[in-house]
Amino acid sequence: MYPSPFKVSSGIRDAVVRYIDTTFALRDEQLARERRDLLLNASGSLFSPLVLEPVLPYDAYEPLAEAAERHGPSVQVAAQAIFGPGVEVGLRHHQSRALDAYFSNDGRHNVVVTSGTGSGKTEAFLIPLLTQIVREAELNPGTPDPVQWWKRGTQSTTWQPTRSGSERTPALRSVILYPTNALVEDQMVRLRAAVRRLRGGDAPLDIWFGRYTSASPGGGDLPTKRANTSVGDAATQLEEFVSAYRTVADQSNAEELIDQFSNPLLGELIARWDMVSTPPDVLVTNYSMLNAILMRDIEEPMFEQTKNWLHSDPANRFTLVVDELHIYRGTSGAEVAMVIRNLLGRLGIAPDSPQLRVMATSASLPDGEESRSFLEGFFGVSGDTFLIDPGEARAVSPGPALDAEILAGLSDPADLAAVAVRDNWADSIADVCRDDNGAIEPTPVEVIAGRLFPQTDEVAAQAALSNALEGIAAANKSRVPFRTHIMVRGLRGLWACTDAACPAVAGRDHQSSIGKLFATPRTNCDGNARVLEVLLCKECGEVSLGGYVARAIEGDVKVLSTGPTRAGEGSETLAGRRGNDEYCWYWPRYD
Repeated sequence: MYPSPFKVSSGIRDAVVRYIDTTFALRDEQLARERRDLLLNASGSLFSPLVLEPVLPYDAYEPLAEAAERHGPSVQVAAQAIFGPGVEVGLRHHQSRALDAYFSNDGRHNVVVTSGTGSGKTEAFLIPLLTQIVREAELNPGTPDPVQWWKRGTQSTTWQPTRSGSERTPALRSVILYPTNALVEDQMVRLRAAVRRLRGGDAPLDIWFGRYTSASPGGGDLPTKRANTSVGDAATQLEEFVSAYRTVADQSNAEELIDQFSNPLLGELIARWDMVSTPPDVLVTNYSMLNAILMRDIEEPMFEQTKNWLHSDPANRFTLVVDELHIYRGTSGAEVAMVIRNLLGRLGIAPDSPQLRVMATSASLPDGEESRSFLEGFFGVSGDTFLIDPGEARAVSPGPALDAEILAGLSDPADLAAVAVRDNWADSIADVCRDDNGAIEPTPVEVIAGRLFPQTDEVAAQAALSNALEGIAAANKSRVPFRTHIMVRGLRGLWACTDAACPAVAGRDHQSSIGKLFATPRTNCDGNARVLEVLLCKECGEVSLGGYVARAIEGDVKVLSTGPTRAGEGSETLAGRRGNDEYCWYWPRYD
């Protein structure tokens, strides 16, 4: 059983504060307790309010066999490779519509999927993309052995591309653009699984993919000999990849683990030379790298072969996929738009070409003229050719109103789970997480508790909400899953009143050298005494104070300020490195 988000949050908060107590230990135990209470309870100190996000599922509505009736059996082959053999696949609304649009000839054949988190946006473009590649590969079935130029002891000293034996014309059938290398790696795991299944099925298909980023081995002009130093270095890396893959495969049957590792024997082109000389069907990269290779002559064979392949048959199709489309705004968006235009120009594809398909995903792009204008400006393709599909999330069906008193009386997990299922608590909680327009959004738990239990005090309301979430977790079959946002930031510092007799801490059982503690800087305490930064001796745990010099009055007398008072003074500089004319250490003493 999963614990309540309240308990998870509380555990994380306690762990962070225990770390601070240990790393920045205070000699004064009472001050240590005050600091602990401050960090745990002060708004905006270390922890943001706990936020709960209902993640509405997107239900499958069309059996895969029905989609295959419209677009041929290749759809089933591609989808089963993506989802795994034996998995009963049903397409969600946006996946089915994206597939139909991709293969349509009615003018609206480009797709932007804007459904929510966990809705299968990636599959919405992978299914049609791989279906197109599978269709072509099925015309030349079989997978020729890759040329293992990296293998030590090879008979030939002449370098040959890994894909040399392929009967299919090497060309870029697709380029998938991601904003970061981390997202590139996530996509590679999915492609490894799909291509491994396509190459190893009952009817093996000769399909290739590759990741072209700064991490890809090899570089420079295409080598001519295996003995070349740079080739030797790249060969060592590929040998290590193969060895690591085999080690993991021998020790585990878990596909999700195996597919974390590259293997050039399973359709993955790893070295840059391989991808340049014999382009993969799917190239995964980021826009910075794409821009770089478009400006160099080294990668010209990659684009030239693709251009020739497109011109050889009007049925051949190039697909451009852009993930996280919403981040490409402003200047950076304009730069990426120019990269895309350069790419299409190098491939000889006109914006209105029937050989071009554009697919994208976005967290937020409403259907409308403004969005279509953005798409046209970004891709250089008519906005009217785009299907913008938000998908169809499951509708929430609230049950009876939750009762705080009843929840307080339920403590057994089995009882909580039974009532959670019977009264549909998950939908009731999701239903109150709405913005002014009625859209379900991430919502602070105190707001949720207040809406569910308006007649109950805050503490009791949050306790009741915690119990309800415990029941949903115990039931383990919620119609609506939830995601918890627990935000923690590093300790930026601590500030304190300079008045040891500060009235705000009159309840202390002994006198301290400083007054009330604050988690954020401020000028004065409630009693009007100056507030300064707390400094800590890590050797003995003694506290002192420090402040920026506001002005010097006479001799060594200086007026100190909580923050910098002159331009150029950096509050981020370590206190020990600040000049004496900028910052002063103050050691308050007490009897």
